[in-house]
This record gives sequence, structure tokens and C-alpha cells, in this order.
Amino acid sequence: METLELFSISELKDLIRQVVKEEIEVQGRKPFMDIGETAKYLGISINTLYAWNNENRIAYYKPDGKKNYYKLEDLENYVLNDKHRVKSHEEFKTEMTTQMVLKQLRKKK
Repeated sequence: METLELFSISELKDLIRQVVKEEIEVQGRKPFMDIGETAKYLGISINTLYAWNNENRIAYYKPDGKKNYYKLEDLENYVLNDKHRVKSHEEFKTEMTTQMVLKQLRKKK
């Protein structure tokens, strides 16, 4: 006879997240991509990607000394890096206002 295990809502959510994560990895997201797949993923040409390699802008692996491979996690970190983020108009305006106020305060000292 089978037994029924009871889970909390939190445990069920965690289990579902884990299953979904594993399914995504199995179905289409390889941990490494070749240069063509990487260029397509980033929306750039292969020539641009080679140029980025030469500039050390993006991490890559060359296990056989011939082909370049890119770790998906490295690509996501590169794309989501804050130095590549363009600030919104409001963020820019707030930053400029803060800088102006600080400049005025320094002049008063």
C-alpha cells in the first residue's frame, strides 16, 4: 500500500521550482555554447564575438586549443553586469541633482 506524504505550500513551491529548473536545463539550455550559438544568443555577429575575445571583454574556454566555448552563466553575468546597464531618465536626473547639491555643499565649506 502506498503512503501519502504531506507537504507545506512552501515545500511544494520549492519542489515545483526545482523540477521546472531541471526540465529547462534538460530541454534546451546547455551549460556551454560554441561561438555560433553564443553570437546568436547575444545578438551579435561571430566577428564581433571574436573581437570581444581579443579584447578580453567576455570569458571563454578553449579546451582543445581550437574551438571557443562559452559558459551560459558567464554570458548572463556579462549581459546583466551593472556597468552595461543604461540608467533611466529619472535615475540620471536624481544622480545629477545629488551631484549638484554635493558640489554646492563643498563650496560652502
